[in-house]
Amino acid sequence: MYIKQRAFRAATFILSFIPTLIIAQPADEPPANKPPIADEIVVKGKKEGFTESVEIREIRESNARDAGEALEKVEGVSKIRKGGIANDIDIRGMKRDNINIFIDGQRLHGACPNRMDPASFHVDFAEVETIEIIKGPYNVKNPGGIGGEVDIKTKEIKKGLNNEINLSGGSFDTKEGSFRSSYATDAFGFLVGGSAKTAQPYIDGNGKRITEQYPDFDDPSAALFSPYASSDVTATMTQMNAMKTLAPAQFAATFPDFPASAPPSANRYKYGERKNNAYEMRTAWIKTFFKPTEKQKIELSYTKQETENVFYPYLMMDANYDNAARTAATYTIEDLTSKIEQVKFQAYDNQVKHLMTDEFRCSSTNSTNECYLPMSQSFGMATYATTRTTGGKIETTFKVLGKSTLGIDTYHRNWNTTTTTRVKHFKDTSMPMMQNNYRDQASIPDVTTDNIGAYFENESKLSSKLKLNTGLRHDKAITKAGKDRRILYNAYFPGFDPLYQFQYAKASANGITVAPGYMVPGIAIDAEIYLPSAEPTVVDEMTAGNARLTYEVNDRFEVFAGFGHGARLPDPQERFFALQRMGNAAMPDTVGNPHLKTTQNDQGDLGFKYFNGKILWKMQGFYSKVYNYVVTRFASDTYIGKINPYNDPLVYSTYTSVVQQSLQQISGVNRIARSYKNVDATMYGGESSVRITLPKDMFTGAGLSYVRGINDTERLELQEMPPLRGNIWLRFDNGKYFTEAEGVFAATQTRVDRAIGEKQTPGWGIANIKAGAEFGGLKLVTGVRNIFDRYYYEHLSYSREPFATGIKVPEPGRSWFVSMQWAF
Repeated sequence: MYIKQRAFRAATFILSFIPTLIIAQPADEPPANKPPIADEIVVKGKKEGFTESVEIREIRESNARDAGEALEKVEGVSKIRKGGIANDIDIRGMKRDNINIFIDGQRLHGACPNRMDPASFHVDFAEVETIEIIKGPYNVKNPGGIGGEVDIKTKEIKKGLNNEINLSGGSFDTKEGSFRSSYATDAFGFLVGGSAKTAQPYIDGNGKRITEQYPDFDDPSAALFSPYASSDVTATMTQMNAMKTLAPAQFAATFPDFPASAPPSANRYKYGERKNNAYEMRTAWIKTFFKPTEKQKIELSYTKQETENVFYPYLMMDANYDNAARTAATYTIEDLTSKIEQVKFQAYDNQVKHLMTDEFRCSSTNSTNECYLPMSQSFGMATYATTRTTGGKIETTFKVLGKSTLGIDTYHRNWNTTTTTRVKHFKDTSMPMMQNNYRDQASIPDVTTDNIGAYFENESKLSSKLKLNTGLRHDKAITKAGKDRRILYNAYFPGFDPLYQFQYAKASANGITVAPGYMVPGIAIDAEIYLPSAEPTVVDEMTAGNARLTYEVNDRFEVFAGFGHGARLPDPQERFFALQRMGNAAMPDTVGNPHLKTTQNDQGDLGFKYFNGKILWKMQGFYSKVYNYVVTRFASDTYIGKINPYNDPLVYSTYTSVVQQSLQQISGVNRIARSYKNVDATMYGGESSVRITLPKDMFTGAGLSYVRGINDTERLELQEMPPLRGNIWLRFDNGKYFTEAEGVFAATQTRVDRAIGEKQTPGWGIANIKAGAEFGGLKLVTGVRNIFDRYYYEHLSYSREPFATGIKVPEPGRSWFVSMQWAF
């Protein structure tokens, strides 16, 4: 609470000085020999109120490992940390498929069901020029994106010969290097580049590596468990576990630090792996253009990325490899007629192949306590995943009714994952599963999504001071599961397709029969036979649109307002995921919900922007009503509406029992599963930021953001909502030398989804410093982050359901970096 109060006081103190600074500062332009940051303030000041951007200079100086870390500087944007790299992006509490992430306007989807490889992970900073962010459903040029959009713009090929080398290193044996070389004339150009990066697991503020976060034999809570505990402690633990079983949501809220299981954890890393590299990444790319005529341009690009041995303590497995390939082609015609300003054709093909296992963890051994005795395979569980997204767009811009854009786009997405675990099929009546017998499951059963949409966008001036932007689009999508897993869906959602009958058969390969239908060693092969045979298919249609007004009060001050309606498809994982585990409360199955509806967002925004050449002050608020928002719940929860385990524990227990008995009568099995549920929600919040050019080559700025999400259906807080967050910085920069000090803080997050046992996160604050110098084309930067070596973790730093591991991934402790950029 004390940290939260200090955060509010600091924010109020910072923002209270803004009007005074605005009055005090003259409106003349900065001097001619201004540093890059002065230009960036001007660029940002001229952008539309609904658009933010992060420039490559900011990225390079931040020592960010990926886009998730780099975009934290933008108010309203947070990251989801799973390990040392590959942080996911959150915009105002919206994440995953609720936001769009593009690379040069091209759609790319990661392959991992656990989001080990978000789309932004598959681009290297050496490729990037700028990253643009739209908050809210205000871009109709692409389907989805109800919470916003991130578009990573890669570098254009500049005229002449241009080369750049980047080298950096720092704490935790971090090493990164890249090069880029290009040459272009007016008619032809090419660019090639490559990069490599690696680092060891970082160390948090308590002196522990991220690979040492899971409870081990030295954990203090080990004394609470037999055989270490006294009889009194054992009796108390038994009572506590009974309370936890009867009222899990209330128990998690009352005893947030109660041990989930006896140390040591099976998820802990093997002792020989803990100091190995946390990731190894290599990327290469080529880009070219040629102009058949002065007004025509053809661009081609290809990028190949290979990543190995990426540790994700956030999850139960790590990535053995993650390989991506991006291919794109664009054909642009300018000024086709006096009315047709531009015609653009775009095509792309993006693929990802991903393998994750637990072979670096003790769970891959037959004796998890001692982390000893190998299994017949090198892993206890594994998932091989592939995804491919192919799409195209035709877009025409007209000088009609101001400026109008008409387009049509389409994409085909395939997502296929196979999970291998040591678990019997629940219809298998043979002898118990043995330690060296594995079974494959189509966890995401070869799902394809075909989407086609059309859109119209217009920008017109209603008067000399009033501008109107409008947009409208409509989409039709067909989602189809190529492998039929209704034998598992029907155990929890029997209404999905009740006319279809199923049978179960089992065989095995390369094994020795030890019992009927059971072979060792080898892999059990399950045949889920459906009569008649058909692919589960869902058809969706969605309409989206927005209107934005911008009023220029004078040449410095403008007010903007907007209303947007967005819609997005349920993710293939949310609809068709099918992973059978033990099927009990301790290790439930995980199934998609084929009945999920499209999520829709009605959002209003209101804000203003002040810019006089030296001061940029922007403030914006929003309010959203979200329909059919997707939350994680038990499968039985989808049948009981607003009743939940936190607000209605006794009624919830009774209703859940009735639902499970009914499902057992229909399906013939009694199992428990995690799934997904549609709820209606309300979200609101806002951001404020200021950037100021001071005398004597000084610059300063501050920012503040807040969001709250309410689950209206179940009368709960929405899960995974970032807390109040802010920053303040002061910089000296004369164009040759610079130094900058920064403070970043977040308040305690008390608004959590208690129905899934989400826990409060304490507030924190850190200080960072950096300095640099530039000599012609050579730029040197060094810095220290988390100067006081604070131990802290962010609210989005741990996995909720359905793959919760029970630990929070802390941020790095004190760390230093040094980098060199040489352009010639």
